[in-house]
Amino acid sequence: NIVAAEDNTPSFISLNGKKWSTMRQLVHSKLVRVMNTKYVNDIMRDVIKNEFEPKLTKSINSDSNKWYSRESLSQLTFNIIFRANFGQNVEFENNPICKQLAQDMVDVLSWDIAKRNILLLLLPKLAPTIIPKSYLQPVYDLKKRINTSLKKLIQQRNSMEKKQNGVEDVTFMDHTREMVDKEADEYTESQEIADIFLLFLAGTDTTSISTEWGLLLLSRQPEIQERVRNELISVLDKNGIDYKSDPVNVLYDIKLLLQLPLFRACVHEILRISCVARTGVPHASARDIPIKFKDGKQYTIPAGARIFYNVEGIHYNVNQTENWKNDKYGLNYQQICLENWLKDDSDFESGFKFYQNPSFITFGHGKRDCVGKQLAMKEMRVILGYLLLNYRFKVEDKYMEMDRIPCKGGVRGGVSKPLPQIPLIVEQMKY
Repeated sequence: NIVAAEDNTPSFISLNGKKWSTMRQLVHSKLVRVMNTKYVNDIMRDVIKNEFEPKLTKSINSDSNKWYSRESLSQLTFNIIFRANFGQNVEFENNPICKQLAQDMVDVLSWDIAKRNILLLLLPKLAPTIIPKSYLQPVYDLKKRINTSLKKLIQQRNSMEKKQNGVEDVTFMDHTREMVDKEADEYTESQEIADIFLLFLAGTDTTSISTEWGLLLLSRQPEIQERVRNELISVLDKNGIDYKSDPVNVLYDIKLLLQLPLFRACVHEILRISCVARTGVPHASARDIPIKFKDGKQYTIPAGARIFYNVEGIHYNVNQTENWKNDKYGLNYQQICLENWLKDDSDFESGFKFYQNPSFITFGHGKRDCVGKQLAMKEMRVILGYLLLNYRFKVEDKYMEMDRIPCKGGVRGGVSKPLPQIPLIVEQMKY
């Protein structure tokens, strides 16, 4: 199990029955509670202003004026999740544990590790007996390093004096551990490690790569970039929100989001196109499941079967059965089509309101959908909103002329990344 402690204790997402239901409810309620607090908003604000912005400014002021965004975005999302979990800031240069953990979290989703993990996932008992140990050893070594790092960080957190300024200063894992102690069975260190591991996977490299995709897509469609930016500026001005002197001060709460249909559509389109986990998160059937297709054919998914779903096929409308409108507007499926998420509504300044397209399955579907989706969406909105309000993004002509952005990974495991990495030309906005 990729999301598990070294002793193979799984995260709660791998549990079944009442124990899964209890833990899912606890983790979800605490995740939502923490991610809606001023505490985490302050984390994002602090990390962007003090860690991310200086590095971006340095790239802009360089002779080449080019920014390779991947490392900076990955460190940004890692730092946000790290502080939400452990209550301290990351200094990559001075903290070898954090630096190693950040790299290991990237490697977990790399194709080199994913192709080995997929064998262990599909053949959990057989693979270790028929595949040379040397081939699988990188997986075991990586999991051991991650467990060792998380164990040390949990110990550090437990020894820290918690601030006494109210619940806003308590981390996500503090909340979860406290509630588990009250309402559930014993919460072991291995379970805690596995659950923290899950949150890092859900909120770091996947989110940063999706944001990288978004900046490239918007650079290749500058008219969409301007349209979304203009909506942001108009709505923020209308609400008296100061984004000029303090551009990280924008809190994308539900009241504001309801006024931003284009921005919301843009975020969802980026997630549709990037679909970084292109075959989704694997599930397993607990019993035989009979299914019947429209043509009358019937099949049975046997108990214990591993189930993958083709996110890319659905998001790119391979079977021409989905609710996407790219064809109608003359766009290929790797181009942003805001209309996929919009319906006419004269009550909005843009003339549209946002609606949730039922063909969207980036975060899965049903009661076992991604528990961290609100975390990922909040990060995406804050980071993308900040970048669009402060910078204009372009790419060189040769990248504009490409039919599609080339990528690698994400098919049978790992994360789908633009490859080779494409530099952005960044221009600071002037108000």
